[in-house]
Amino acid sequence: MYYVKRFLDYIFDLIGYKREMPQPEQPSQPVVVKQRKKRTPFYTYDDGEKSSFPSTLSDLLDSLKKMFEVIQLPTAMSWIPADERVAFVRLGIYVPHPWEMRWVKYGNPVCVDNTEILPAMMAVAFPHNDSEKHLCPHILFCFKLNKLPYGVQPLKGHPYRVGAVYNLDGKLIWMTMHIVIDPETGEITTCREAKQSIVDVGDKHRTRYNKKWSGNPSLIDSHDPEKYTKDEYLHTYKVTFKSVFDWWVGRRTESWNVSVKKNNRKLTFSIGRTETKRYFADRDKTVNKKKIIHYVTQHQRMVRNKSITIKEHLRGLDTFSWNGYDCKVTAPKFSDITSVIFQIPGIEVDKTNIERGEFVGAKKLAEILSNNEERRFK
Repeated sequence: MYYVKRFLDYIFDLIGYKREMPQPEQPSQPVVVKQRKKRTPFYTYDDGEKSSFPSTLSDLLDSLKKMFEVIQLPTAMSWIPADERVAFVRLGIYVPHPWEMRWVKYGNPVCVDNTEILPAMMAVAFPHNDSEKHLCPHILFCFKLNKLPYGVQPLKGHPYRVGAVYNLDGKLIWMTMHIVIDPETGEITTCREAKQSIVDVGDKHRTRYNKKWSGNPSLIDSHDPEKYTKDEYLHTYKVTFKSVFDWWVGRRTESWNVSVKKNNRKLTFSIGRTETKRYFADRDKTVNKKKIIHYVTQHQRMVRNKSITIKEHLRGLDTFSWNGYDCKVTAPKFSDITSVIFQIPGIEVDKTNIERGEFVGAKKLAEILSNNEERRFK
């Protein structure tokens, strides 16, 4: 057979016949899979550990149960009354994305950017995982006061009760301190507190007395002194408060809000303008065969051979239920007045004055602000 093949090859070459040579088998081309964009890190620790935020509205809806875990935990200890704790949950604890904390070098004054708007209530959550290295506050809340309470150093300025919520062994601990904001410079100053001292009287008797504004806020008493000094801890809280305050004031014009309610608890996921295009682009979620809300930017459209301008607007469902959660999406240009500009400070009154209708309690106030914030312009 070999000689026959050689002979045929010789004949074909003489007559100029070009045979179609078999082509070697080509390897199959790999299927290109479009990679999803990575989630923007919510926060990055010094050692590189990252905590992330859902990158799309679809991801958020799929992870609502996990996001609600913190505010569903029971309270083990609280330095504020139950009415105030419930108020922050009814107002809607905000989860900002992206979250950027501009650090202020230790030793420099920490000042808020704007003193013209001083919100009455603020509550911001930080979704991260505690570890052996980091025990961070999951929520920072602020309540504007008419005056500082008894036992707190009476500094001049706009007083705030500032608190942090820690998750310790599956239970929440609500701790507070007091700060004032200088009305001219915006500088933040922490107030010292009266502390008790024990004095021996005679051989068998002991007595206690308050030393006037003798100590730093009790909020930092449990911190590890081997890592940082108390002044460094206070500086960290001031920088955190500044970041929360500046973000809260700016969110009225800069953030979309996705408010989610269940069992009278509310979280509001706030999406910055820089993230909205990507965040609401994924529209694979439908309710009753209707697409969930998305944002349409201003664009040109040809109608009957004439170019017309289509103004920016919302399309799709902005109010819907998802796995037992009541969801509502609002945009800055389409939402009504928000809790940002409500600046009336709280005062301590007897409970009977609230029951008589002379005052509105913190919980009721939060419900009013929350409902008003979810309205849309008609």
